Amino acid sequence: CWNGATFDQRDTGLPTGVTIRCVIPHPREPNTAFALVNGFESPGHKIFRTVDRGLNWEDVTGNLPNVPLGGLVAHPTDPNQLFVGSEAGSFRAFKSAGKWYWIDWNQGLPKAVIVADMTWADELGTTGKFYVIAGTYGRSMYAIGSSPTAARLAGIRTGRAVLISFVRSAALPGL
Repeated sequence: CWNGATFDQRDTGLPTGVTIRCVIPHPREPNTAFALVNGFESPGHKIFRTVDRGLNWEDVTGNLPNVPLGGLVAHPTDPNQLFVGSEAGSFRAFKSAGKWYWIDWNQGLPKAVIVADMTWADELGTTGKFYVIAGTYGRSMYAIGSSPTAARLAGIRTGRAVLISFVRSAALPGL
């Protein structure tokens, strides 16, 4: 964590001897972030959340399978709702009675797709909708929702195809 002069180590609660793939900030809560453990390291301990800028980390892995993770999206207004992409597709989490539970959440993605990255488009203030965008490994990009604005915010060209899912194939980046 940058303190204005140097970086401070903030790893209380994170497992030792593992590689953190990335740290993802919450879209609206400046003190909240998520750390994803790389690869197959640390089964049962894949996703960690901080609500105090990294001073302490809580394991939110729950029943998530031990697969490499590609990205995470936190719902901006519901602190008990998370979305994650992985080499086994995508999953949606909810928190109940203090425990995290993950369910398959492939909502229109091809079967056996590797979700390499995830991001979001927030239109809650204008249309009341929140969109999760998933980038797959060699299989295209998908967005849950039907908003050209959300797709455009995610960098997806909407003039070619506007469907329930917005798709950009590997051939389109050169256009």
